[in-house]
Amino acid sequence: MRMPRGLDCGITRLCATIGLAALIGLMTPHAYAAGGLSISNPDGAAVRALVIGIDDYQHVRKLKGAVADATDIVTSLKSMGVGDVVVLTNAQADRASVLREISALVERTKNNDLIFLSIAGHGTQEPERVKGSEPDGMENVFLLPGFETTPTGSVERVLGSEFNHFIRQFELRGARVIFVADTCHGGGMVRDIDPRAAEMSFRQVPRYTLLVDELKPVSDSNDPKSELDLDHTAFLAAVDRYTKAPEVRIPGIDGLRGALSYAVARAVEGSADINHDGKVTLKELFSNVRQVVYQLSDQRQNIVTISSPPQTPDTDVAFELTRGVVLIQGPAARAASGSAGSGAIEGQAPAPPAVTAKASTIPTLAAAATKELPAGDAPGPLRLAAPIRLAATARRAIL
Repeated sequence: MRMPRGLDCGITRLCATIGLAALIGLMTPHAYAAGGLSISNPDGAAVRALVIGIDDYQHVRKLKGAVADATDIVTSLKSMGVGDVVVLTNAQADRASVLREISALVERTKNNDLIFLSIAGHGTQEPERVKGSEPDGMENVFLLPGFETTPTGSVERVLGSEFNHFIRQFELRGARVIFVADTCHGGGMVRDIDPRAAEMSFRQVPRYTLLVDELKPVSDSNDPKSELDLDHTAFLAAVDRYTKAPEVRIPGIDGLRGALSYAVARAVEGSADINHDGKVTLKELFSNVRQVVYQLSDQRQNIVTISSPPQTPDTDVAFELTRGVVLIQGPAARAASGSAGSGAIEGQAPAPPAVTAKASTIPTLAAAATKELPAGDAPGPLRLAAPIRLAATARRAIL
């Protein structure tokens, strides 16, 4: 019997929401007694964060979801008990303020601290300043709100090598770093047009040339040449260099969002603890975030993850989750959590292919970004009952 059209659509939307809920860990066979869940550093030291989100660009195309991304991550960190969280949004994120706050964070950092760095906004590429530092000769750049191609406006950007400089400073103080870049540095320059793109418009501004560049990069002799010269840092990037990162509409969430930032915020809240042991390994973090992003973007977006060569993602713990009370499991957990304890949804699709770099396979983040998956390694279907529709704007690409 044919179902009424309105009812059929309603059931489809409900199935989509339930599928996403299962993916981000809202449905779990475990339950906890009353008490706040918090994030903790496995080394026993502090957790600190600097979070940046920029929508309101003054001279290039504005974005719509980057400030919401930053707000979401900050809210998640604070709700999980992290006290040292600094956020810079829009006009607050000028170059002087970014350098001041990241330098101050370095000064506060102690041995064994865990540092979260997150930036959501426009990204681009420029010719490398250090010859041979990038395999394709192009360096990632993060644009700040006042950027323009005038001498004064040229200062309002941060080079990828400058972030690496500060990450090295954190490491020299004995800290570990998780760096989240919800930006787009390539923009799909060599990809065919997506046949679904009629529903979308992509955020692009013309490639620029700086006739006079007044930026004086922060650097010193200890700076790493690339991300894989670092020792205790995990990177999560929204896309590779050939892919545009679309903003998505998420069921139950107003406005547009970056899928990577949304997934990281949920991971921080506990969804990345796949085996429910209270410890989130780098592998669990990468896998959970990758699958959520892949699902939210209707299989358009496959993140790039990189761990430093000395790290072992299978066993190295990114962060721990703690409560002030004992974990309840088994029948008691089901009684406490009610219907939420029904377990994983049957038939859930597998995760998308990993794009995780180690020194033995991919020399730098740029190289990781330029690797294309063989046709035989294409991910299998990972669909909700109905795909989450992409908004009619795409994300963070500067061509």
